[in-house]
Amino acid sequence: MLDIYGEKFGKLAHAPEIRVGVSHLPRWLGAHSAVVAGLIAYNIEKYLRKTLHPTLGQTLGFHPEFVRAQDCATVEDLADLILQSSCTPPFTPVLQRNGRPVLDGGMVDNVPVGALDSTPGDVLVMVTRLYPRPQMFVVPHGNQRLLYVQPSRKVPISSWDYTSPSQMQHAYNLGRADGEQFLQRMPDLLAAAAHD
Repeated sequence: MLDIYGEKFGKLAHAPEIRVGVSHLPRWLGAHSAVVAGLIAYNIEKYLRKTLHPTLGQTLGFHPEFVRAQDCATVEDLADLILQSSCTPPFTPVLQRNGRPVLDGGMVDNVPVGALDSTPGDVLVMVTRLYPRPQMFVVPHGNQRLLYVQPSRKVPISSWDYTSPSQMQHAYNLGRADGEQFLQRMPDLLAAAAHD
């Protein structure tokens, strides 16, 4: 990573803030048991409950930490943070942050609105899979309105599928078409939400 980003790393301090999420494990579980419990909870939420913001992981004792990428002192620290935030055993080894094991930030909530600061305004939240809700909807959140947008249909590629260029193009085309539809519908959606 140093070869790729070494010279550009200094620019990160002046870039828009980037928050990276990791999931801390329940203290009552060891790393391997927590991985099993976390993956079971995640899959129950994803496939059975289909909840937008899962709660089962937090009920078990997982809790999130959001780290500013700008707080990484070195390229190596940033690389470690990115690896920690995507730690998904058995596909990757269990990694540690400050001496404690951590997992993928999505283990707590894969739509991490908890990372938002409390600045009033509208916040665009784009999700990558389908939930049993309208394609676009607004949810009040303190002094904010969260504008959720989900794909119009299942995205034809997964996060683990790097080897299918044609499917990447299909996913890009879907995102582009959905983005154009969003831009057309957004003013009416926000106006309707203001009257709720």
